[in-house]
Amino acid sequence: MLRGITAKRIVIAALVFFVIIIVGISSADDPAQLLIDGPCPQADLSGDCFVDFTDMAILAGQWLQGPVPCPSGYEDCDANSANGCETNITSDVNNCGNCDYVCQAIPNGTVGCQDGNCIVASCNAGWGNCDSNTANGCETDILINPSHCGSCGYVCNLPHAIEGCSGGNCFISACDAGYANCDGNTANGCEVYLNDGGGTCASATYLGQVCGDEQTGFLCSSENCDNGPSANSRGEKWYQIFLQECESCSANLHIWVQLQSPANMDYDLYLYAPCGTLLASSTNGSGQMDQVDYEWNDTGGDDSRYVYIEIRYFSGSNCNNWSLYTWGGCPSGP
Repeated sequence: MLRGITAKRIVIAALVFFVIIIVGISSADDPAQLLIDGPCPQADLSGDCFVDFTDMAILAGQWLQGPVPCPSGYEDCDANSANGCETNITSDVNNCGNCDYVCQAIPNGTVGCQDGNCIVASCNAGWGNCDSNTANGCETDILINPSHCGSCGYVCNLPHAIEGCSGGNCFISACDAGYANCDGNTANGCEVYLNDGGGTCASATYLGQVCGDEQTGFLCSSENCDNGPSANSRGEKWYQIFLQECESCSANLHIWVQLQSPANMDYDLYLYAPCGTLLASSTNGSGQMDQVDYEWNDTGGDDSRYVYIEIRYFSGSNCNNWSLYTWGGCPSGP
């Protein structure tokens, strides 16, 4: 038995061929001879004007083959033979790849059909198909996602910053510890390093001098409180001050240093003399005042000396300045 051929079709093919042969014979001048000089019999299918088993095979093949197949990419989806293979199944969202295969609607976008596969044709404003998955549509809000900011794959990558995305534009949400955005330029991130060490004691910036005698006048009869040099800056710093013995009377030397940290910033204060020898420190909290002092007994000679001040960063990320003040003498405090 021939595969895929029904008995009914074979019977029909045989009957039709029989009829055509009868018609062909009746149309011939000599029924005994089908090869003729005039018009070919209707039963001739091979083009040789002779009805034989070749024509029977052609006719049977036509019946057994069934309908002529549609060209690649097209199908007869409306079952209407009059308009043939009317549907382009490579691009029709209602017949995508096959008749009646409908591409389902997708979130935040418009579905399409390409090469017989459902695709994301377009996304609504502010959304993107960033995972290339048609099923979940345009899943990414590109107006707020720092990994897809403004468009899929555009990553906000700002130096020393925690990035955010707003309206499809990158912004600095916060700075890494020890850094601050002091120029207001988003592109270079948090460009100022507040925790850079400020140099070394040996390379300290010279601020000036101050008289450090606690008393003054004849026989040291009066208290002395001398305003010393000051500074205003940000980040870590080292300073050098010359604490001078200005009086000839027997008076102790005394240095006072105050550091005012700005709001939401915490800097700590350290006092050395000489370098490497820590005399005092103050580590109050954010926005607080730190104060240190140190007193040297009078030795009868010139007790003048250099003292060193270290301002050390502890926490915070803003660009506001701290303020540094010094005094000499002041036995009761500045």
